[in-house]
Amino acid sequence: MSRTHRAVAALGAAALCTSLAACAGGGNIASVNGQSISRSDFDHKLESSPAAKQILNVQSILREQLILEKAVAPQVHVSDGDIKAYFDKNHAQFDKPEQVKARHILVADLSKANEVLAKLKAGGNWDALAKQYSTDPGSKDKGGELGYFGPGQMTPTFQAAAFNAKVGQIVGPIKSPFGYHIIQVEDKKPAVKATLASTQSQIRDTLAQQ
Repeated sequence: MSRTHRAVAALGAAALCTSLAACAGGGNIASVNGQSISRSDFDHKLESSPAAKQILNVQSILREQLILEKAVAPQVHVSDGDIKAYFDKNHAQFDKPEQVKARHILVADLSKANEVLAKLKAGGNWDALAKQYSTDPGSKDKGGELGYFGPGQMTPTFQAAAFNAKVGQIVGPIKSPFGYHIIQVEDKKPAVKATLASTQSQIRDTLAQQ
């Protein structure tokens, strides 16, 4: 759990306990169907409830963690040398590979794929044809939009076709285990090599947490 998540959880638990304390300030804290509920009855129910016990236990643990972090944080020192050594060893994980944005129309057989492709080449509306013919339920109503994807996120034949196509180009039919695809590449983002300057803050936080 990140420091932010822990802080949010702690605030939530604190808010709950504050609310409970406010409710428990008097003798009778509530009335249900005309029957008063006393503070002692409330405390007894709270102590016997597994859910309440869990909340209180989590609150204690989170408070101890926050106190410990506050005490230790000023003593944690991450040097520029530590950051550079980490970057040199792990720089590949910060690199951003080339990405392609594409849309597709997926059909079950080759003849249908060729029919759709012919309609597109004749000026057919892509969104309308995707909605009419595509068998991909996740994208057909969005014009076949797949968004950006990188290497390894699509089947090999689909990936090869998309990455080799030019922006705006329609390619296909491309066979995959799912059927036949007509693909249009909409945009490309080149690969970006990470630099020490661009990753310094992220690495510092990682090393500090470690």
